[in-house]
Amino acid sequence: DLPFDEVSGEVDVFVRAAEKTASRAQLLYEYLSDHDPRAVERRLAELQSADDPSKRALRDAVEAQAAALRRGSTQLDRFYTEMERIAVELGNVRAELLAVSAASESAGQQRLAADVRDLREQMGAVSAGMSEALSEAPEA
Repeated sequence: DLPFDEVSGEVDVFVRAAEKTASRAQLLYEYLSDHDPRAVERRLAELQSADDPSKRALRDAVEAQAAALRRGSTQLDRFYTEMERIAVELGNVRAELLAVSAASESAGQQRLAADVRDLREQMGAVSAGMSEALSEAPEA
């Protein structure tokens, strides 16, 4: 309800970026949930120890799947860490917003808008990482 049009606009864009990123994270989470990484690694070990040329294509496919699961897991962990950090940063922005509202500083409002814009850009980087991890998954 505060008269911070620039900040409000940035928050709207940030929320849309966060929703898009969360949607990608959900897809990655579902992909990882559909596979047991330990079972895939065991199967890969079996195929690598067997000296059967007829299973080379299968071994290569399982190897690609194992690598995609490892990358996806790493990316999802990064997402969780980054979301926790961004949540803390949003708390900081809220505290600044309250301080600026008490002082009615125009420069403070612009700084807050820039802070939210920076968070949105960081969210975009997280989203790009999600897209990359999803595109590298064998079943993508």
